[in-house]
Amino acid sequence: RNIYEKRKYRLVISGSSSKLLSREISTSLRGRSIDITVLPFSFKEFLNAKGINIDNLKLIGYSERRGRLLGLLEEYLRLGGYPKVVLTKDYMVKRDILRSYYEAIFYRDLIERYKIRDATLLDIFLRYLMSSFSKYVSISRAYNYLKGLGFRTSKSSLIKFMSYAEEVFLVYMVEILSPSIKARKQYPRKVYCVDNGIVVAKHPEALESMGRLMENVVFIELMRRSRLGELFQVYYWREYGNRTGREVDFVIVEGFKAKQLIQVTYVSNGDEVGKREIEALLKASKELNCKNLLIITRDYDDEMKLKERKIKFIPLWRWLLSDFKTERH
Repeated sequence: RNIYEKRKYRLVISGSSSKLLSREISTSLRGRSIDITVLPFSFKEFLNAKGINIDNLKLIGYSERRGRLLGLLEEYLRLGGYPKVVLTKDYMVKRDILRSYYEAIFYRDLIERYKIRDATLLDIFLRYLMSSFSKYVSISRAYNYLKGLGFRTSKSSLIKFMSYAEEVFLVYMVEILSPSIKARKQYPRKVYCVDNGIVVAKHPEALESMGRLMENVVFIELMRRSRLGELFQVYYWREYGNRTGREVDFVIVEGFKAKQLIQVTYVSNGDEVGKREIEALLKASKELNCKNLLIITRDYDDEMKLKERKIKFIPLWRWLLSDFKTERH
């Protein structure tokens, strides 16, 4: 603060979330700071780190580079975008680095920071969250799961654990889209992890769920483009009163109005696209009065017109490398 007040220097302070949470910086500098959350590499940054520069997306679809691009996308989906991991060539070393990152978050950012006494309980709870990535979770389900394993805890303790994991940027929770605050709090939330590599390091079975890994990558990219919710908000949609009804992965909301509906599916051609996913988009489109409908695929690019609605299909790699404003309008 004393250095800042001399007006001779521009200060950039960086560090782990355990020592540098935004609210603490703001408190110590009393409004003199701007905090910027730095996420792992985007796919474009990932490619740049690999020495690959994408200038013209239109040419990729008709070039030999497409195959290599899809291969690198698979690596990004499986190992994430932490810079050191991206720049390391040995696969086993990559996995060791990711495990060490998780351990640092677990012990330094969570156990030490929040003075948590039961490390085993926290570890099992976080493993539960990791295994549920891109899926619905609820405190009641987590409580019953831990109770079944013989752990003594309370729902209020688990709520705190989940809040801590969000505060240190390990996970993000997404609520259902509803004008009712009560409904948003009562419905299960969907959990996403800050990096796919962390998920796979702690839950190797995730490699069998490429669709969920795709969805996690899309969510983190939405967080990056929204500046963590400052430019727009992200929700999911589900038919009210029907817990097994149609659902839409992401609803982009600006000023309390739905601007775009997004489904994510691991398909490579039109025949593989599920009828349920399309019906959910059309249902939500009518209910939310939103005509900007998008399905992000593994490698399928097309458009479809149904019931006076146009649905755009776009490969994940193209969406990740595209200008967000262009894709939305």
